[in-house]
Amino acid sequence: MLRRFLLSIGLASIAAMTAAQSAAAAADPAEFIRTLGNQAIEVIRSAANPDRKRAYFHRVLHQDFDLRRICRFVLGPYWRGASEPERQAFKGLLEAHLVSFYGQRLA
Repeated sequence: MLRRFLLSIGLASIAAMTAAQSAAAAADPAEFIRTLGNQAIEVIRSAANPDRKRAYFHRVLHQDFDLRRICRFVLGPYWRGASEPERQAFKGLLEAHLVSFYGQRLA
């Protein structure tokens, strides 16, 4: 129960920082978050190996989250001073960290 609550809070926090370009999010953001959370819980509870669960989380990051906007938020004023290659490198590092951090905890 605690894991479900923490997952919901984490997903809601990240989703609140993004403007995902999905029709589901535009139609009903609450339903989008509920569906995303329920799908994640199904994967967590499944018998899939940890690598498959991490792959799922990685796919969801690309599909349902605006990573560029998350990076801008995380870097704050430093975003403007960063070159495009630095921004891309940071995006890759942040993505790898999120997948590693949450992938291990959710698997």
